[in-house]
Amino acid sequence: MVRSTPSSSIRRLPRFITVALIALAVSAMGTTATAATQTTPAPEPTEAPAPEPTTAPVPEPTTASPTVTVPADVADDDNDWLWIAVLIGLGIAILALIAYLIGSRKPAPTHRTAPAAAVASPALDLLNTSQWIHDQFSMQLLAATPPTALARWSAERSRLDGVAIGAHQLYLEGGGDMWQRLEQIMTLLATSIDTNVQLRTQDPPNVQLITESANVVNGHRATLQQAINVLRSTLPR
Repeated sequence: MVRSTPSSSIRRLPRFITVALIALAVSAMGTTATAATQTTPAPEPTEAPAPEPTTAPVPEPTTASPTVTVPADVADDDNDWLWIAVLIGLGIAILALIAYLIGSRKPAPTHRTAPAAAVASPALDLLNTSQWIHDQFSMQLLAATPPTALARWSAERSRLDGVAIGAHQLYLEGGGDMWQRLEQIMTLLATSIDTNVQLRTQDPPNVQLITESANVVNGHRATLQQAINVLRSTLPR
């Protein structure tokens, strides 16, 4: 089934209105003719000549039918109501056509703009990685069993080394002394974690040394969080 578009419907609008006006005009003419027929007076009866006196019985005179006339003001009222009906019908036809055109119009497609992607920042990436090392990685290593801690430390130590190298590069580019401080803290933290993991894998393990090394790790973790907070405050928002 072919769906009519709003443009084709608009092009048919004059033709539709013309047909509606012709139909209403024909109806009005027919009603006017009917009203005119009703208002035409009946012909006056003519008087017949008096019959000659004869001996025959005189027939009784016939009574003429009364003439029905329509007052002029009633006919005018009928014409007024006729044109009012024509105008009302035309208005209803136009409103119906407008409603059809509005209903057949397709809604315009909405264009949604994609959210702007966050601009990559080396400094922000380094701080996010440092936060992950503080919150998750270092704590998980301290809580893991010695074999698990050793395997994971061997696989992911490069994360700490990468932060230290990146912080040193930002310091050389004029980022400020705090980036050099972050490099030093990350290097110390990596050394303390490596010592703790190695002590835990010894047989037999030295509990006192393991405890002391864990305290050193936590101390570097606290210093790392302080450096992260300071550096985040210097980044543009």
